[in-house]
Amino acid sequence: MKDRLAKLARIVEVKEHQRRSAEWRLGRLRREESAVIEDQRTLIAALNEDQPLHGLFVETMAKHLGALSQRLDTLRQTQARESAELQTRTGQLRQAERLLEDTSRRQARVDEWKELSEVIDAALARDDASLP
Repeated sequence: MKDRLAKLARIVEVKEHQRRSAEWRLGRLRREESAVIEDQRTLIAALNEDQPLHGLFVETMAKHLGALSQRLDTLRQTQARESAELQTRTGQLRQAERLLEDTSRRQARVDEWKELSEVIDAALARDDASLP
């Protein structure tokens, strides 16, 4: 049973690592999303400005804005998948932790019964030795 406890503890560690990894990926995607939104804002602000050579780059800016919009859509779809993955990993971690806790309690009960049995056996052995 102690081997099982050690294996379950290792599984919990691995599940925690997987959950943290999913959190980091989701955080990275959110930072990328913020950067793309900021690029869009900057580009829109540049399109709204009145500069003498403004009309020369409108088409290029519009293409770039379209590419940023597509990138933002892709990032949001990926975020949705990663968010679902994070929920799955969190559920797996909690399940593994519950299993480890239950197994620990079972092991503690087995140890208590062994200890109680040894105490009873010792008490009976002393009583048997004192009888004539």
